[in-house]
Amino acid sequence: MNYVIVTGGAVTSHITDGSNIQFASNVFQPASTLSAAQMTQFGVFSVTPAAQPASNPLTQTCVETTPTLVAGVWTQTWTVSALPSAQAAQNLYSAAIAAGLAVVSTATPALNGTYSVAPTAAANITAIMAGAAAGLGLPGSGTTFVYMDASGSPHTFTAAQFSTLAVAVRDYVYALDMFAAGVAPQPVAAVTIP
Repeated sequence: MNYVIVTGGAVTSHITDGSNIQFASNVFQPASTLSAAQMTQFGVFSVTPAAQPASNPLTQTCVETTPTLVAGVWTQTWTVSALPSAQAAQNLYSAAIAAGLAVVSTATPALNGTYSVAPTAAANITAIMAGAAAGLGLPGSGTTFVYMDASGSPHTFTAAQFSTLAVAVRDYVYALDMFAAGVAPQPVAAVTIP
């Protein structure tokens, strides 16, 4: 339990129970061990816990502040504040990169999945497309190849199908970059491809 020391109606100290506190020259002990008379003498009050309010840690901070007197009871108080917009945008960007891009194929549902857009995955997609465009073919030198989604599930792509995935990933990462730079809204992490 937490306690406060109140002087003149204002909180002058916030105490976490368990630590010895010097209340007087001859009183050095945890607040929870004070008698009711000692609590009154030293202005010590218990703090009633309050649930931490909902907040989005990507865009907000939630911090405990000085307890307040609510209906005669000192009560734990929380303050939710917005993060600076640049920090919130960077946090949302990082979370979006980590979450990947949900892809739905209207023509080939077997390609449906959430694909990684992390830098290594995006570079791999670019390399595969560059190789195909240069006439080097697909990985494995066949007419199709298997590419894993973010969960590790395999999907068999043709060059044309993989090209649509590559464009979708490229465009999504670009839109995220513009969002992080503050020049565009946050893009939706889902796309439909043929």
